[in-house]
Amino acid sequence: MTINAFPPPGLRKRVLTAARSRRPVGRPLPRLAPISPGEALQRAVEDFDSLLSTLSEERWHRRTPVRGLTVQGMVGHLLSVEGHLQRALSGDPAVANIDHIADTQDEAVRQMGRPVEQTRRAWREAADRTLTLAAAADLDQWVHLYGRVAPVGGWLVTRAFELWIHKLDICAVVGLPATVPDTPSLRLMTNLVVTVLPFGVAAVPGGSTPVDLHLVLTGEEGGGGSFDVPLGKRRGASADQEIPKVLIVADAVDFCLLAAKRLAPDAIRAYMTGAVEHAAPVFTGAATLSMDE
Repeated sequence: MTINAFPPPGLRKRVLTAARSRRPVGRPLPRLAPISPGEALQRAVEDFDSLLSTLSEERWHRRTPVRGLTVQGMVGHLLSVEGHLQRALSGDPAVANIDHIADTQDEAVRQMGRPVEQTRRAWREAADRTLTLAAAADLDQWVHLYGRVAPVGGWLVTRAFELWIHKLDICAVVGLPATVPDTPSLRLMTNLVVTVLPFGVAAVPGGSTPVDLHLVLTGEEGGGGSFDVPLGKRRGASADQEIPKVLIVADAVDFCLLAAKRLAPDAIRAYMTGAVEHAAPVFTGAATLSMDE
């Protein structure tokens, strides 16, 4: 029996035409009223506080995978972070290069010896002070904190992102289902991750090669989008140099979890085409963005 390994001429075109006549290509993102970074942080604070308010004392003392901290210790870490951000927003240069882990650990440990309601109230009061400062701040003003420089708006979204991730950490150890931020907040988070992605990619092996990345972040929540991201070193490249192109399609929530080191680079599910040999530094680079260890 002879097997023809090649499809009949024109088959691909006919199949695509038939498919597109039944369903349009892709699915448009929902039209949403954008929210400010401060609003995203406000929502994250309310959501996190709502979780803490439901926890029994026994659950507060459960150990998390994050540096062996209990839930209460993790809230102590966040309490310390609030103080650091407030100092940064107030222009204190002493917090510019402190360490996100080492310089919050003492407060995390100290809180583990306090009554849990005192810890919750102390964190909530600190979070409210951050929100007050944020409301009066210029979102475009650059702020130096934890060895990184970003505009105020970026730091507020970063804080919302961290609260969501640590909420997931807590839910995992107390047996509650994982949650996803509301769509406008998630969209701000994915935009933030994509904005800083080139810096993460540049820090990993193979990340200096010029690559044109077309990144499509999908999901039922609608918090993703389509992004053209130039990666690698462009200076010194000749004008006629052909830059490889790679398309990566992945779930928006998964990509955020990757950036938070809650999903390993080799565990993310993605569709890739083009110069796929350049995809690995994208995933590895995304996983370097987190300040958590």
